[in-house]
Amino acid sequence: MKKYFIIAVAALAASAACTKNETEAPESPIAFEVVKYAPQTKAYNSLLDEQAAGAQIASFTTNAWFHGAGSYGIQQFMADQVVAPDNTSNPTKWTPSGRNYFWPKTGYINFFSYAGSPAPTAKAENSVTYTNVSVVSNSNILVADAAYRYSENTTNDASIYQRNSVQKGVPTLFRHMLAKVKFDVIFDASEATDANYVWTATVKSASVTVPQQGTLAVTFTEPSGTAPATAKYDATTAWASLGAYTAVDKVSGDIVLSAKGGNKSDGSTTDGTAAGQATELIAEGAVIPHTLTDDVLFNMTYSLQYQYGSEAPIKEDITIDATKLTAFTPSVTAWAMNTIYTYHIIIKPNEVILFDPTVETWEPESNEPTYTYQN
Repeated sequence: MKKYFIIAVAALAASAACTKNETEAPESPIAFEVVKYAPQTKAYNSLLDEQAAGAQIASFTTNAWFHGAGSYGIQQFMADQVVAPDNTSNPTKWTPSGRNYFWPKTGYINFFSYAGSPAPTAKAENSVTYTNVSVVSNSNILVADAAYRYSENTTNDASIYQRNSVQKGVPTLFRHMLAKVKFDVIFDASEATDANYVWTATVKSASVTVPQQGTLAVTFTEPSGTAPATAKYDATTAWASLGAYTAVDKVSGDIVLSAKGGNKSDGSTTDGTAAGQATELIAEGAVIPHTLTDDVLFNMTYSLQYQYGSEAPIKEDITIDATKLTAFTPSVTAWAMNTIYTYHIIIKPNEVILFDPTVETWEPESNEPTYTYQN
């Protein structure tokens, strides 16, 4: 009897151990809920479209701080941790590269993420700083909204991401810290109504001088309350200490624009002759956002030739030398972060040159309207 009793007790203990292993919750690995951007182009319709086009963010970097109770205090949890898509078959699942991180059983974590190039010079909880960084045409500086007080992977937030395919995780919504500008040129002979006139404009050179170096302090203020929340950078975030100005030149080769009298800049005609459309003058490139004063200067040289019927052509060389951009476009007083500015340069026979800027938001997920400023 004693032997059987011992066997029964051992079996009961083994059963209890199995029950504990089956009911204990596994540790939960940290994942990120990311909207990928096409920094150099307009937004694509889906994440998979962006991946196919090769224009999406391939990875980003996160710094995170753990806030624990009692003696645990505040500790850095992630230090310059690279985060990337988990695998090519599921591009919407983003996880730390090289290792797994798990959610703590108590306390919470604050996340601060950035992407692009150049990289920040300093990172801390509640701030990312770029000190005396050089910005060139293909620079892309992106900083995500800070994610405060997270302790688990969240469900998809359609109000922020507007895409159903995004994997649940820490909300990571990037915003561009740079602006972009581009210039095109349009030949408008609509006011020369005599179709016997043939006008030809040849743009020889063009450049715009922009600041190349600056300092940016991106700071965040933790939202009130105790629930998880995200925070956009403070409204006071701004670029400062601008310097090292450089000239951005036009695309290579002469630009020749020709039209008969009556051609309009919008492509319509008065005499049945096709009009010239917008032609790229200075390619789209990143610039440091700032208030435009007398520091952004535009230069252009071009010739204007006209010929009436079989008569000898008459040609004139014209130079626009170091003119303030705001003198042409007083309606655009600043280059703002996360915005693209397209300057439509309109050449008209026997008239001063005109600028017709278009301003549009750069952020694909924004619902803000597009503004067009007319001269």
